[in-house]
Amino acid sequence: MMPVATGAWITSVALPLVGCVFENDGGRERQAGACRNVDVCDALPVERVNSALGGPFSFPVETNLADGSSGVFSDECTYAKPGTTGLSIVRTCYGSDEFSSTEFDQQHMSKVFPPVTSTDLTGVGDRALVLDIPNGTPDANGAALVAIKGEVVVRINDNAVRADQNVHEGLATLANLLFAQ
Repeated sequence: MMPVATGAWITSVALPLVGCVFENDGGRERQAGACRNVDVCDALPVERVNSALGGPFSFPVETNLADGSSGVFSDECTYAKPGTTGLSIVRTCYGSDEFSSTEFDQQHMSKVFPPVTSTDLTGVGDRALVLDIPNGTPDANGAALVAIKGEVVVRINDNAVRADQNVHEGLATLANLLFAQ
């Protein structure tokens, strides 16, 4: 599934799937390149998330969204924060730069309606953007990052942003940590 903005929220649409490249290793197959599963909760412990975004997030819950059997690996970690819908971080490896690039392009070209704003980020993977999603409350606004690096897409939805808080740097830090896995 692929996120696209509809109004202010990221939703999903289906994409055709392609396989990762596998190499034969003495009769055993192993994945090659970046296309492998990464447990997002292990890669981004709650202490690291709180340091990047200000917390207090808690109770990370891992969900494996795609195990590679269809050629796609995808893992999600959600973090709770009282009074908000919290934080969701998804890392997906499509096995093709073309599909990850298409996902990013669709998000980037989506119509954004005020008061939502879209900002391109540099220094995060190959390409990245952040949607800032104010909702008129002091502490449950949203920010959504979509970034790609090769065949890997990282999506972060933070629904616990204070009205006076800029989380772009923290979101970028978390995305880059996942790209380094």
